[in-house]
Amino acid sequence: MVVFSKNIPSLIKTAQRLGVIPILCLLILLGYGYMHMKDVNPIYYTVTTQKQLSQDYKVAFISDLHFPNTMNEKELQSYCQDISRENLDIVLLGGDIVDERTSLKDMQHTFEILSTIENQYGIYYVYGNHDQALYASQPAFTPEQLQQTIEKNHIHVLCDEKTFINDDIVLIGRDDRSHPRDSLQNIMQGTSSTDFLLVMDHQPVDLEKIINYR
Repeated sequence: MVVFSKNIPSLIKTAQRLGVIPILCLLILLGYGYMHMKDVNPIYYTVTTQKQLSQDYKVAFISDLHFPNTMNEKELQSYCQDISRENLDIVLLGGDIVDERTSLKDMQHTFEILSTIENQYGIYYVYGNHDQALYASQPAFTPEQLQQTIEKNHIHVLCDEKTFINDDIVLIGRDDRSHPRDSLQNIMQGTSSTDFLLVMDHQPVDLEKIINYR
C-alpha cells in the first residue's frame, strides 16, 4: 500500500531549511567511500610503444594508501603478497602512502612492509601533498625521518629527478605541485627523443605538457 500525503512537500522544505538533506547526502557519500576504501581491486592497463625496448615490462603503481586510515598492517602485508605474485619488473609508489594522522611507528612499518614486494628493477617513490605531514601542527615525524625511512628500506625517492632502468626506461619522478619544484624541461635534460619516458607525478597537472614535450 502506498500512502500519499499533501504534507510531504512541506516536510522536504523543512528538512532543507534545517540542513538535514546535505547532512544525509554527506553521510551516504562517506559510507559509500568507506565501503569501497576496503574493497581493493587491481586495474590492469596495457601500454604499447614504437620505441625500442629490450623486453616487455610489468609495472605496479600504488598510491594514496594514507596508512593506517584505509587498512591495517595485516591487510597491507596481504596486499603486498598478492602484488609480489604478479612477477613485477618495477614498483612505483605515487605518494600519500602515509599522512598527517600516521604515527612514526606506523610510518616506519608501512615502508618496511612495502619493501617486501618482489620485483626485478626496484621500488621508486614520489612525494604527495600529505605524506610529509606538512599540514599538521604537531607532526609525528619530520620530512627527514620520512626520507630516511624510505631509503633505509631500499626504496628510491625521486624528487624532481630521473633515473635510467635497464638502459630502456627513463623514469622521471616529480615533486608534488604543492611544493616548489623544478621545471620538466630541466629534469629531462640528457634524454633524447628515442628514450622511453615514464613520468610519476602525484598530481599530474602538467599532463598535456608532458604528452606534447617530444
